[in-house]
Order: sequence, then structure tokens, then C-alpha cells
Amino acid sequence: MIAQTFLGYWFDTIKLAFYIYSYNLLKRISKVVISDAVQQERMHAPSGGCEAKQSGEH
Repeated sequence: MIAQTFLGYWFDTIKLAFYIYSYNLLKRISKVVISDAVQQERMHAPSGGCEAKQSGEH
């Protein structure tokens, strides 16, 4: 009975850690995507070889 309770507690802890991790990951990804979109908007104004510049960066 004690082992079962401990296992349940351990599982909940792992689940919570996973939720926090995935939430932070999503936040980071969305931040990157948003900043990428903003950069794309800025680069579209002077349309002079921005594709080559970007492919060189990555």
C-alpha cells in the first residue's frame, strides 16, 4: 500500500515536471516564431537578397 502511494506521488511529480517543461518549451518556441515573423516583416521592406542572408545564418 505504501509503495503504491509512493509510486503515485512519484508519477505525479514526473507529470508536473513534464507539464512545466513542455510549457516552457512552448513559450520559448512561440517567442522564437514571433521574433522570426517580426524579422521577416522587417526584411520584406528592402527586398534585396534577404533570402541569401538568411540561408547563410542558419
